[in-house]
Amino acid sequence: MPKDQLLRLQALEAAERRMKIWTIPLQTPNNRGAFLRRFIERVSDRNLHTAVPAQNQSAVQKAAQFYQSCSLVYTTGGERELSTVRRLLADFGVFWPRLSNASNLLRICFAMSAVLDWAPVILFSLARPGHIVVTPAPFYAFLLGRRRAMLSSSNDGREYKSYFSHMVDTFRRQEPSSDVLSYYELLAMESQIVPALQQAYTAADGGIIKNGTLDDILNLAGEAIPRSKWDDELGKNFKSAIPNDTTALRFVIENVFFFAEFFALMDNLSESQLAYYVGWTAVQGLSLFTKPAVINFYYPSRSQALQGHVMACGALSHHYMGLAFYANYIREEFSAHELADVIALVNHVRKFFREGFSSSGALKEFIDKSQQSLDQNAPFPSAASAPLSFVTDSQEGQLNELFRHFPDQKPSIFDNIQSVAVARRMTRADTRAANFRWNGKVRLYYLTDDKRFELLPTALEPPFYSAEAPPAVKYGALGAEIGDAMAALVSMWLRDADENTRAKVYTEALCRHNRPVIPVETATTQVPSWPNISRRELAERVVSLNAAFRAFLDATDGGNQYRLDGYESLTGKRMFFIIWCMAQCGASYGKQKCHDPLRLFRYFARAFECKVGSVMSTIRECT
Repeated sequence: MPKDQLLRLQALEAAERRMKIWTIPLQTPNNRGAFLRRFIERVSDRNLHTAVPAQNQSAVQKAAQFYQSCSLVYTTGGERELSTVRRLLADFGVFWPRLSNASNLLRICFAMSAVLDWAPVILFSLARPGHIVVTPAPFYAFLLGRRRAMLSSSNDGREYKSYFSHMVDTFRRQEPSSDVLSYYELLAMESQIVPALQQAYTAADGGIIKNGTLDDILNLAGEAIPRSKWDDELGKNFKSAIPNDTTALRFVIENVFFFAEFFALMDNLSESQLAYYVGWTAVQGLSLFTKPAVINFYYPSRSQALQGHVMACGALSHHYMGLAFYANYIREEFSAHELADVIALVNHVRKFFREGFSSSGALKEFIDKSQQSLDQNAPFPSAASAPLSFVTDSQEGQLNELFRHFPDQKPSIFDNIQSVAVARRMTRADTRAANFRWNGKVRLYYLTDDKRFELLPTALEPPFYSAEAPPAVKYGALGAEIGDAMAALVSMWLRDADENTRAKVYTEALCRHNRPVIPVETATTQVPSWPNISRRELAERVVSLNAAFRAFLDATDGGNQYRLDGYESLTGKRMFFIIWCMAQCGASYGKQKCHDPLRLFRYFARAFECKVGSVMSTIRECT
């Protein structure tokens, strides 16, 4: 066969393979939570198989050894680890499973945070001397998910009851006690606590205080606990790293709503009851790092326990080792070609984000403002300037300097946890990689204080991105996330604007959102009541969709690309919209984030031949 024919055949076969890869999301339900879990599993596996010397470990090796020490618990953990947890709980003042009037809620929260830099519900993390970061505990989302699963109607709550009984037997002290609560007393208590905390935990914007004082803390916490008790417990637990006068302490409160709701519960419950609940959550969390028999109690099967333990160790490693946990994976998985492709995608979507509403007045003004911190209108030339800081930050030299105070890690997970907690206090820079998660969920991007956006490693993983994916997938998934990030920047600038200005911007984005529509054809389907998401969120999604779709059209000469084998009727435009929606599966209000913006977008109605006035073509976009 002539060489040119062979090359042409190979190119066609390669294209066919690329397209077949992307039939998978069309054949199976796409849940972003499932894909992101697989990402953590792949990162965990890389750390599990990293060779680590006993001494002179690099930052990446410290993270790998930390993960390995956690992973070993499921196969080699025993009474030593269980005894360690019992001792720690006693040191923290946790009386669980007893309900004791001697409980001191602040002591439990502060002692656990100081010794472990970990907590099950609310964490007071000493970021550096004199500065405490108060945040909802990342573990709390995991705990709420397992509680919900164990209480599911499929097993009539028996799994949760059985688990509670096992844990009472495991952690109950030898002496008989009449103040050990029953399972039904626990449920009654949780019925008052869980709904309130869960609502606050999952709030899209819980508010933030960045340079708060102890007075700010006391104003939010209310009068249930006197100031003298705050001073006393802060001094006892953080004495080596706080000023002699607690008035000089500075606090960052990352979810004001959650913090206030947590302490407001003391108005409805006694301190001993809230301390009991915090103790119960601490037992659940710490017991996952003891021994297989206890870990297995937490899951319906051993296979699920093994998978769950991988995720728990991944989350723990993320919490303590930050970017070092991901660095090896980032260096080996993201090639220079892929990074260049992503940068080109970012630049392309940015171009159409700026141009898409160039004729709008107020909206254009705030779009221009949102781009000021992104090097004006200049394209990003490399990963160093693009919103891919995780690439440069994960370089060996930078990481080794950041983690230089962290000691070589050992085979014992609890020894490692406590040594890392001490090391963090000696490190001026933030090692947490806290932006990787929000409300317990892995994110694809975040916004910085200087009004930029940064993509995260998760954004460069299937189904959101692959160098071999067709353009409809790249722009419908990652392109849309880039658009979402830039739309969120516009809203960030709008926070300081007055209400009339915000309303004008949203109206320009949504166009004829509130105007009656005269349908060209009469549709038989009844138009639903909508929108189901806020006006701001809807405006963000419409602006984002507009940028990603126009960039896709420009990249494909109007949406032309290879047709999928077996999906010949699936045009490039249709595939873009399908992927755009599927990328929302598993996200908060994912269905609404898909449906509501598309009803405003005439290109969707044209692609799928929807009648004007039908459910998915209820309002015409402005010309």
